[in-house]
Amino acid sequence: MTDNNENILNSPLIGNSKEINSVKEDARMLCDTLNNILIEGETGTGKELVARIIHKMSKRKNEPYVIIDCAAIPNSLFESEFMGHEPGSFTGAKHRYEGRLAAANGGTVVLDNFEEMIHKPNKSLLRFLQFYTIQRIGNKHETHLDVKVLILSNANLKKLMEKGLIPKDLYYRLYPFRIKIPPLRERKRDIPVISDYYLEKYSSLEKKSLRNFSSTCLEILKNFEWPGNVRQLENVIHASIIRSSDEMIFYKDLPEQFTEDFKIQNLDDFHKMKEILDFLILKKTITNRNVQELFACSSDTARKLFNKLLDQNILTRNSTVGRNVQYYQKIA
Repeated sequence: MTDNNENILNSPLIGNSKEINSVKEDARMLCDTLNNILIEGETGTGKELVARIIHKMSKRKNEPYVIIDCAAIPNSLFESEFMGHEPGSFTGAKHRYEGRLAAANGGTVVLDNFEEMIHKPNKSLLRFLQFYTIQRIGNKHETHLDVKVLILSNANLKKLMEKGLIPKDLYYRLYPFRIKIPPLRERKRDIPVISDYYLEKYSSLEKKSLRNFSSTCLEILKNFEWPGNVRQLENVIHASIIRSSDEMIFYKDLPEQFTEDFKIQNLDDFHKMKEILDFLILKKTITNRNVQELFACSSDTARKLFNKLLDQNILTRNSTVGRNVQYYQKIA
């Protein structure tokens, strides 16, 4: 197995769906191409992660890796920040500034949020993408850079080009080498393995011993559309771990804002009973109070749920301790 194959298989680009495997293969194939690479995908899909993987697999892995956020640079500073400047080239330019592109010489430069370039001057950038040359403000000579360019965009650049928002020649400089990262909703089979990865990661960081998700909780995670993609899933799991007081993530641990987005204010009885059974698998016994805490429900509601499970011969009533506190156990 080649080093590149080992790197991509061991990368944190999680999942085994054909959609994400295609991204992994594209990254492996293009890691050492001399051409610019366009990486497109919705917010939170992992564009910067793919860019970093490409750099780590390339022959430039020990050279500079520079990320430039195109959205963070004002139009008035674009030329100076990207291309650099000579001393005295404008008011306040006391020293020579190499520029951010030159800082990546020999390595990889990542142009993040590239769709924001529609608001900025792009003649000099187009020349750089075509010839890999820059001309510092105040300098009459061009400087050639040896740099690999990775371009990240949340937007579909083809549509921006068709609307006349970016020049055609700029778009066609990028199009032949394009990696499209699918949104999480198009690779839902990866959600369980991604969820397990972040459960292990953040359980360790938060010093908790969480092992898995309840079946209802995992079903909710798998069926959500995830407009914020993997980043949103990661944040929901991290928040759930912080909220959890058990060894399993239950519905009650999911952030309230997330359950509101999912449009589930209250679970139906079927899913509540599944939660009870998962709790029993974990704890061996369950009480009325446990159920009230699981679903923020009344004692009467808890009793009705228990009666349904008793009627179906799923639970057995073990004992009564104190006042109206009954312990139940799953029938073997």
